[in-house]
Amino acid sequence: MEARPQELPGEDPQVLLRMLDPGLQVKHLHDAIRAGEADRRTSTRDDPANAPGTRDYFLRVRTLRQVLRKDLGWRRYDVNGLPLVINPDKTVGIGVAQGDAGTGIPTRQPKTRRPVGEIKKLLVQQNQLQLGLFDLPTDPAETKLSDEELARLETWFLLTYRFSKDGTVIVRNELSRAVMLDGKGYPSTWKPRIFLPPLEFEGVIDYIEGTDDGPEEFNVQVEER
Repeated sequence: MEARPQELPGEDPQVLLRMLDPGLQVKHLHDAIRAGEADRRTSTRDDPANAPGTRDYFLRVRTLRQVLRKDLGWRRYDVNGLPLVINPDKTVGIGVAQGDAGTGIPTRQPKTRRPVGEIKKLLVQQNQLQLGLFDLPTDPAETKLSDEELARLETWFLLTYRFSKDGTVIVRNELSRAVMLDGKGYPSTWKPRIFLPPLEFEGVIDYIEGTDDGPEEFNVQVEER
């Protein structure tokens, strides 16, 4: 199975990613999406209905952390169960989340498929207010942040929207920073947004549409028009 990237109009995402880390590449983010997609497809109908989405999410998180740790020296950082990977300068953290049909479209503001939890709410508020909020991690394999470093940390999310069209699975994706929540707890304003090229995969024949229910599931859906 090979993903085929498509060009997305707008500013060069590679140039924008270098502003976060000189070595950060589109490939690092796309490798995580490809890994999740590949593992999703190992599920069978004998698995629980949420297995494809759960496998997808776990492999995206694992691969994103592995490639950034190996290639750029980033470190793991867990905040009460929310897995992030943080750059050596301790200024940028990246997590994984599922977006809605507005993901990857410059004229629309995406929302996550679910309201964010309390930890994510605090991270969004920190993006606005730059306040230190969390205890230091103690695992030596993870990074440690002082209060001052926490105050400078910006949290970004690799947002994806997965849908099927004409027998092909398409994943629109972007790396974006949430700065505002709506009244229902959904991130409603993202700024900045770095639009990444969409990925195409061969269609899945044997799947149950709309039944994934992983921690941040990636359902196959018909694109909203």
